[in-house]
Amino acid sequence: MTPQLTPTPAPVIDALRSATRILVTTHKNPDGDALGSAAAFGRIAQSLGKEVRFFCETPTPDHLEWLPMPAKLVHSMTELDGWQFDTLTVVDCADQYRAGAEMAELLSAPFAQRKYRIISIDHHTGNPLYGDENWVDPNYCATGAIIGELARSLNIPLAGELGKALYLAIASDTGSFSYANTNAQALHLAAEIVDNGLSVAEFTQEYEYNWSLSRMRLWGQLMNEVRLECEGAVAVSVVTAAHLERYGLKPNALEDYASWLRRLAGVKVVLFARTAKHGTKVSLRSMGDVNVQAVAAQFGGGGHVAAAGVDMPGEPGEAAARILPLLCELITPGS
Repeated sequence: MTPQLTPTPAPVIDALRSATRILVTTHKNPDGDALGSAAAFGRIAQSLGKEVRFFCETPTPDHLEWLPMPAKLVHSMTELDGWQFDTLTVVDCADQYRAGAEMAELLSAPFAQRKYRIISIDHHTGNPLYGDENWVDPNYCATGAIIGELARSLNIPLAGELGKALYLAIASDTGSFSYANTNAQALHLAAEIVDNGLSVAEFTQEYEYNWSLSRMRLWGQLMNEVRLECEGAVAVSVVTAAHLERYGLKPNALEDYASWLRRLAGVKVVLFARTAKHGTKVSLRSMGDVNVQAVAAQFGGGGHVAAAGVDMPGEPGEAAARILPLLCELITPGS
């Protein structure tokens, strides 16, 4: 059954049509939905004759470097060399602060004090609607699915590099069409992209079959250290800086690792904690029957019912120990 989805809001179309120079941004440490949505929106804007640039506070993860961006991607506003934009479009970013310090300042500026309009397109629960124009709907499986509907509204075919970017966004946030958020709308969009020429085999070669031996060995060690808690219902994995240093890898080598652990029989929730720049980054995953977003929110985090995260102070082991009791209580109330 297809969920009730918000149709393309007219103000978003109007803002896009009236724009001349658009800066597109997304959250730091971008995943496939973030980069795919940004690239797709940029190609839509370019097809309408707009000048486009891209900003992301952190670099593109190694495993997503194959995705071609339609214009320059910068990591500092100084790299724009004075280029002025009249529209700032934010995709797949649950709040202003996930985009990083520089961007948060631009997104938080009062309307009367800025010369640009803000468009926010997102599918995260709890988005505070910080844009001047917002298209936010958690019923969409991915922000890329919303961008796909935007292209449809503008009669732009979901083909070529646009189609590839959208397919990446949707595949990334649905676990290659295996998570609970894989709805009919997601499959219809994917089918339309394939019908327009995307080779699933070639896409999979770029997206999935690009591992280094070091990454595989790291995952092997981590899986050997996984422990089960809450009578086997919670899989806990803790990653320290020493793990990454041993194999000479960056944190993006852990992309999708937490989701992969959902394959363990009997596990309802994955609790994954790793060393971050300032403390610990915790990722929580479920199959949708346990609301991990509610747990993350208690520590200032956010996300979705089946996938959420939060940044916490302290070491990964300490952070995991603080969250674990809440997960056990949620899974087995009164225990």
